[in-house]
Amino acid sequence: MDSLKKLKSMNKYDDCSKIFLDSRDEALGIFGESVKQVLLYYFQAKYGTKKSDILMDLGNFSVFLSEIVGATSAKLIKEEILHVLFRNLGVPLSKNENLSFEEQVAKAFNIFSTST
Repeated sequence: MDSLKKLKSMNKYDDCSKIFLDSRDEALGIFGESVKQVLLYYFQAKYGTKKSDILMDLGNFSVFLSEIVGATSAKLIKEEILHVLFRNLGVPLSKNENLSFEEQVAKAFNIFSTST
């Protein structure tokens, strides 16, 4: 999470946040627009996270997915978000089972921020 905070100080946070939100929305879109909107509504209602602050609350987003759809489905959703995110950033996807969802998102943005 520290690396995501570092993005804020580098003035890249807004760009990265938009890319993440677009990637998340695209990945959740496989369920249809109404299901995506319901998931996002309940996440924001439960955690009070503003859309613009989602990157700083990935831990709760991960927990929320597991609570709503179960651990296995949440893992698949997070993998799809990562796949879309890495593609949208134009960086090679490198899966690492030892990294949390948050750490993998931070890794993607670290690669992106050093290449731009």
